[in-house]
Amino acid sequence: MLNTIDAISQLLQGSFLDGQSIRQREIPESNQWAFLMDVDQVNALNAWYLLRSLLKETRRYPVLSEGWESDVLPLSFLEFACAAMLDRS
Repeated sequence: MLNTIDAISQLLQGSFLDGQSIRQREIPESNQWAFLMDVDQVNALNAWYLLRSLLKETRRYPVLSEGWESDVLPLSFLEFACAAMLDRS
């Protein structure tokens, strides 16, 4: 499982997500971390499909979410540790 921002960034090199800002966030009540990046709505599904195609390398399932940055993450997301947030601007 990839557990650092640098490792995920290296995996995304050469893709349309290359250079995308990635943040790390602790998942409450666990020893797991989520990695988040902002994507616009136009690229949201392409980002999901790209991240899903890298599941064997990352061992992290992508989740598209709006409002993931709240102080409380639903515990149902414990297994889903790589997320792309929709940019509604």
